Order: sequence, then C-alpha cells, then structure tokens
Amino acid sequence: GAGRIDIGKSSLAPLTFDESAANYAASTGDALNAIHLNVPSIDAPVLPGRIVTTRTARNVTGARATFDVSTKVPAGSSIQVSPSHFTLSAGASQVLTVTITTSAPIGAQQFGEIRIKRANSAQKAHLPVAWIHTQGTVALTQSCAASQLQVGAETTCTATATNNSFDDATVDLDTFSSSNLSIVGASGANVVDSHHASLQDVVLAGASAGVPSVDDGELFGYIPLDAFGVTPISIGDEQIINFNVPGYLYNGVTYDRIGVDSNGYVIAGGGTAEDNNCCNLPSGASPAPPNNMLAPFWTDLDGTGAPGIYASTLTDGVNTWLVVEYRVNVFGTNSLRTFQTWIGLDGTQDITYAYAAAQADPGQPFLMGAENENGEGDMTATLPATDQRVTSTDPTPGASASYVVTIRGTAKGTGTVTTEMGASSVPGTTIETSSIEVIKR
Repeated sequence: GAGRIDIGKSSLAPLTFDESAANYAASTGDALNAIHLNVPSIDAPVLPGRIVTTRTARNVTGARATFDVSTKVPAGSSIQVSPSHFTLSAGASQVLTVTITTSAPIGAQQFGEIRIKRANSAQKAHLPVAWIHTQGTVALTQSCAASQLQVGAETTCTATATNNSFDDATVDLDTFSSSNLSIVGASGANVVDSHHASLQDVVLAGASAGVPSVDDGELFGYIPLDAFGVTPISIGDEQIINFNVPGYLYNGVTYDRIGVDSNGYVIAGGGTAEDNNCCNLPSGASPAPPNNMLAPFWTDLDGTGAPGIYASTLTDGVNTWLVVEYRVNVFGTNSLRTFQTWIGLDGTQDITYAYAAAQADPGQPFLMGAENENGEGDMTATLPATDQRVTSTDPTPGASASYVVTIRGTAKGTGTVTTEMGASSVPGTTIETSSIEVIKR
C-alpha cells in the first residue's frame, strides 16, 4: 500500500500515514486488499485462519537507530513480525512482514498489538491489530472418519471447498499430517509426500441467484397501516431510507436490512445513493443500479408535502409480514399514490404488492416488477390494476471440490491432519485441523 509509518519523531513516537490510502480503503471496501494499505493499524474483518500483510516503517529520529519488535496477542492467536530486530540509518525504511494466525472461536472479535521500540530509548510505536476468525465466501470443511487409531491402522479424512459466492473462484488445497501420521493415499488429490497431499488451481463456479417474476396475485389486499396506529415517516424527493428488519428471504438469500426509495421501490439488503433513480429508467430488467429491488410502482415520486412512508410488521397469528406502505405524490403534482410491499418473515419467500387503487398513468416513465442482485428479473411498463405476487426460481448453489486422503498411524501420540486453502476471493489462508490420537495395538 501507499504511505509509510514514521518511527521516532518524539518520545511519544506519533504514527503518520498516507491519508489518500485510508480514503481509498474506505471508498472501495476492498476486503481482499484493504488490509495491505500502509496505515498504522491492521484490521482483518475476515481472517479464515492465517493472513500475511506488510507495513513499511521509516526511521525519522535523525540518527542511525536499532529497533525491537514485540507483540501482544490473546490466547488462541499469534502475531509474528519479521524482522523482529533491525537497524536503520536516518531516513531509511524497513518492510515488516506481519503474519496473524488464529484458532479462536468462529465469529470472535480479537485485538492485539505490535510494539516497535527504539533500543536504549523511551521512543516506541504501537500498531493496533484487530481480526475476526471467520471463513470467507469460499468455505472449507474437513472431517476424519476416526479420531483414534492404533499404530499401523488407517482412516480417511475428507476435505471440501465450497464456493458460496456468486462469482467464480480459484482454489488451492493442501493437506498436511503431523509426524506420527502418514498420508498413504489420496482420491481426488495428488500425494506429494508421506505428509502432504495437494489439489491445485481448481476453478469453482459461483452460485446463481434466483430470478424473480411478477404476476397477478393477492394476499390480504391493501390494508392501511395507520389503522393499526402506525405513524408515517417523512421522506423527501430522491431520498432513500434504510431499516434494520427481521430476516426475510428473497431470491434464495436471507436479508435483515431494507432500503426504501422515494421513487416507489425497495432494495433488499439496503441501498445507497447509487441506488436512487427517478428519471433514467431502463426499458426492463437491467444490471445497472438499482438492483436487488422490489418495485410495486417505480416512477418519479416525491414525499414532500405527502404523508410519506409507513413501515411495520403485521401478523395473522400464524405468519408475520413486514409491510412498507407508500403515500407519496407523483413529482410536481398532488397526485397521491398509495401502495404497499408485503414481505413474509417466516423463512420462505412470500412477497406481494398491494394497491389502494388501480394505478393511473403518471405521465412520465414508470416500471413495475422485481430484480435480483444481478439485474435479472421481470420489469415492465405495466400499470398494475390488481395486486401482484413476486415469485423466484430456485437459486443454484456454487460448485464444490472434494478429496479424500488415507491416513496411517505410525507412532503413539496425538497427531493432527490440517488442510489449508487459498482462494482467489478470500483474504488469507483458510485452515481446518482435525486431531487423531494414535495408540498402541
């Protein structure tokens, strides 16, 4: 990454970094590469087992100086920095390679620290380090048929990589055994030596999202939310409001956030300013944003001077729905449009559009329909005369690669079988380890 860490400006040793690098990370949200930006901290929100990054430190003490590196780390994790001892001339720089490894519980947020101290001086620098042990969009599993073996006996261990993303991924898989366990065979992988099997450069196709379509279909019809005491939320022109909501299923994906756009559509998973479009409507379903949308009546609408948005959950005693109701005007008029999106919250896709009345031509471009996150779906310039139901095709799961290694116990003691995976879409190395105890006959 760009920039540098300056060591030793004063007894407090302030750290400076390249502002543009930090802004780049914030603006791109690049989970694969943001960790490598040369800022005076390290954050790994996805650390699947091990990750390696670098930081470049520059001596600004004005004199030749020697530095020692130490780390502070919680149990179940480690931070290694290389070199841990170095000498720099005034103004010279040193690349520090940082390796973070964790076997902490999945989902656990952990914090550590890298300390860089000038020898024979109070000058020192601190780099905070944070990580969450979690697998990425390509998941790795490993299971062994037995957890205990007699010396000379054999068992099998199976490693599987599964692509859970919508993009293709290339994976490399390596299985290692400890000294008292030998790999004597493999199915679906290559045996490199008695303690190493490998499967390299496997392309796993990504999953395919379900594709929505919209047809006539009614649930309860239009039921005004203010009849239940729900108060309106003001919304203006070209505005999007995001809500955290109970989990709901759309196109085979579960979301717990929704974006409500003033122009008559909602975004599954929430939206940003990029998802607002009043006046440049496509001719139908389109990969251009907004996507992942439910559009009961998409046109140039304005909540200014109108009641606005109502949002609540309703139940019939058995099932529950999130209901988003619009009471907004066609832009530049007092033509009030009232309609709702009903979204089931009970683990299956159950989505309908309900209208207080058949929609009249707004006198400007309009669409009604639904799209998945790739912009595939059903979007037409059809004035809805009756309520509509959104259904979706089943999503297609991403591809998997699997192999089986045969393990033989060779000496008494507790051994391990460890599979490591590198994936093009996952930062760092995913690690899964199984323990096998070898006992005497």
